[in-house]
Amino acid sequence: MSGGMPSLSPTRRGAWLINASRHLTRVSSTHPGLVDFENTMAAGQCGSLLVRLSGDVPEDSLSAKRVEALARACGLNRATTKEHLNVLRSMGAVDWNDDATEYRVLACSRDRALRTAAEIFRLAVPQGKDARLPELLEFCLQRPRFAEEIKAVFAPTIPEGDIDHLLDLVANFRVLGRRMVGGKRLYFNAYQFGDNAEKIGRALQAFNAAERGELDDLLGEVRLRPGLPSSSLRVSDKVVKMAVGLGLVETNSVNSPAGTAEFFTAPLLAPPSVGKETGHLEDDVFHHAKILLASLRYGETYSTPGRGRIIDPGWIVGGLLSRDEVGPCTAIGEDYVLLEKEGVIRTNRALDRPGKQYAMSLRRREPAEMVLSLLEAGNTARIDARVLPASLRLPTGYTSPDVTRSAAMQEAFEIDPRTSQTFLEALRS
Repeated sequence: MSGGMPSLSPTRRGAWLINASRHLTRVSSTHPGLVDFENTMAAGQCGSLLVRLSGDVPEDSLSAKRVEALARACGLNRATTKEHLNVLRSMGAVDWNDDATEYRVLACSRDRALRTAAEIFRLAVPQGKDARLPELLEFCLQRPRFAEEIKAVFAPTIPEGDIDHLLDLVANFRVLGRRMVGGKRLYFNAYQFGDNAEKIGRALQAFNAAERGELDDLLGEVRLRPGLPSSSLRVSDKVVKMAVGLGLVETNSVNSPAGTAEFFTAPLLAPPSVGKETGHLEDDVFHHAKILLASLRYGETYSTPGRGRIIDPGWIVGGLLSRDEVGPCTAIGEDYVLLEKEGVIRTNRALDRPGKQYAMSLRRREPAEMVLSLLEAGNTARIDARVLPASLRLPTGYTSPDVTRSAAMQEAFEIDPRTSQTFLEALRS
């Protein structure tokens, strides 16, 4: 039954570990509650670092300065970076020369990076709260869950007292949302359900156990088989109408001379799990596509012709996909910093040109392919890009929709221009 303990593939588990660790990094490192998630943090950070170092287009080698810069973009300090690189080396994912000046990524696919994170987690033999966090996050992704539902599913593997403590921690760290509904604690993916969680919770209270089971079966089938025909449904009209009315599933009708056919799909919600799009949790492609589109719109709107203002974003993306590189111009060295930090592109100084001009090449193709298809279709609203402020000449940060849905737990500090420039030089070394 889909309402039972989720069964996670290695890539799915690795994705949850990476996303959870990114979220937990925002919590003060001195918080005593983080002790319960040490394995999650370590495995997830190793996976996150490997994702940054990897690309669709493998590079021959990475300089030590560039590796350190990409690690800082993951939120890692020098000591932690060294520890994680040693772990990744022991897993056969990365290697370096004798004097540690050049690094090679041996696990250059996204799938391998996720599997590596999951294997690091498994080898750590996590116990109690740490061990079941990925399953808990998956369980609360499909629909909001009451505390008693969670206990019923997880009790065989975690003592009841530990379950209560785990639920308190994930709520306090805002990994999951929590509301009191009818005197009961309701836990939910805040990015997925937001303000609708309470409404869904109240509706769930009107369902008996059998109807909740039908609902879970419906949600599970729709996610496994998008476009499920209505004729294939084996649940009551009451459950179907509630699921549609609350936005847990969507209906799509196709009319033809032969009649009307109705199909059910999971909703195309903008928001993600703990930091990434739920529909493609195993891949950062949507997150990177958002940043790529935002950067292109920035260059189109706020740059100047003398710097290399973008006239046609579609032409730029098409050029990136069809040629080794585009450019050079000044804007490439300044307007695409965010994409460099994420490992989506690489910029190369044009030494034969006057001033500071750069050419740009892709390290990841999927985000560019997605943005190009959206631009060609004339529909860019689907990835919810945010335009950067007009007063900002050099992009130094990007706030994705998922971050704005939850307040950060640590204070954010602006990076001064000199520090930003030093970081860029390391990234491009």
